[in-house]
Amino acid sequence: AQPTLLPPGVEHRAACAAHPVHLVLFGAGCIDLTECVPVALLVISRASQELETLACCLMPDRFEWLLADRRELADRVERVKEVSTRAGGRLGLRDPVWSCGFAELPVVPDDLSSAARAIQELPVRERLVKSILEWPYQLRRI
Repeated sequence: AQPTLLPPGVEHRAACAAHPVHLVLFGAGCIDLTECVPVALLVISRASQELETLACCLMPDRFEWLLADRRELADRVERVKEVSTRAGGRLGLRDPVWSCGFAELPVVPDDLSSAARAIQELPVRERLVKSILEWPYQLRRI
């Protein structure tokens, strides 16, 4: 099951303030994120250091992150991007690792486990692997 996002007609900004749980998405720059294994593992490691991380998954073209608290969200996203971009530079990557900005979607916390599972199953749904156990670039805590 997909995570339950905002009901139709609910204003985004008000909903962001009202819902503590958010799905955060940010896209890759000009590279396949999963082809640069050290950077990919660093992104997952950095996200796992955030106590509010409920689940996350690094896909070739984006990073999806389920957070239980949106305070300082822009700073958190910037830290993940900054650390992984510096690592990419040290590895000789010349293309941008990330695109600009990010999107946040409030998640109705009725069933956080379903939302976390949906993120974890992204690689299977997009036919990158047959089993979630085959995808190393993910984390699920609930």
